[in-house]
Amino acid sequence: MTDYAMEQEMEIEALEAIMMEDFKEVDGQGPDGLDVDTRCFLITVAPKDADEEEPTEIPVRLALVFTHTPNYPDEPPHFKLRSIRGVRDADLKAMKQKLDAEVQDNLGMAMMYTLAQSAKEQLRAIVCGEVDNSNTVNEDGKTAAQEEEERRKEAARKAGTPVTKETWTAWFERFQAERLLEKAKLSTTTDIRKQSRPSGRNFFEHRTAAMEGKEELEEDFELGSDFDDEELLDEFLLENDQDALGAAQRLHHDQLEDSEEEEEEDGDEDDEDK
Repeated sequence: MTDYAMEQEMEIEALEAIMMEDFKEVDGQGPDGLDVDTRCFLITVAPKDADEEEPTEIPVRLALVFTHTPNYPDEPPHFKLRSIRGVRDADLKAMKQKLDAEVQDNLGMAMMYTLAQSAKEQLRAIVCGEVDNSNTVNEDGKTAAQEEEERRKEAARKAGTPVTKETWTAWFERFQAERLLEKAKLSTTTDIRKQSRPSGRNFFEHRTAAMEGKEELEEDFELGSDFDDEELLDEFLLENDQDALGAAQRLHHDQLEDSEEEEEEDGDEDDEDK
């Protein structure tokens, strides 16, 4: 019967001896862990050997975090990759897929050192430009190029624009130009309103024409004639202002009342004659 616990302990001792400060145990429930109750370990992976210079100006690093499953190495370990510095999500995803395939090829053998070396070679190829994962889509449906652009914009937004004499002068000139443009728009709007507003003379002439129309209506209106007042009033409304219409309506009403009073007086006189 295989003593899995013994094999796992031997692998941990070998990794500590080979990797030294690049290998450490971490809290399984902590930010570096895998949210498990078992022991977790972190291997820091660099794209170079200890005696080599950094291939990039800013050192690139990733973490290989793992924990042994109960029947490891006859079953796959539980592991993940995360960026410590300078590794894109798309690259992490592509690397994880390759490591998953290597896990299947190494079942039955202690494999964490092998996986760490594979991750190192993949990272070296990425930072040296030998591998391009910029079109690889991550879990959010974004490519590495899109993620990089978003990070660049976010960094620029947080940094803001530094206030210098040149930036202040440029802003002030733009501000002044916008104010002048706004004043020009307001001036144009005011001129249009003034042009569309009737003058005192125009208003007087319009009112005079309306009153003349009212007098003509008074002369043409005869009590008892065939007169469709609604139709005439509608036509008058189209040709004259509201004041003349009101006058015509009041005239119509007054003449109706006078007619009724005359009929009543004639009736009273006839009664007296009888």
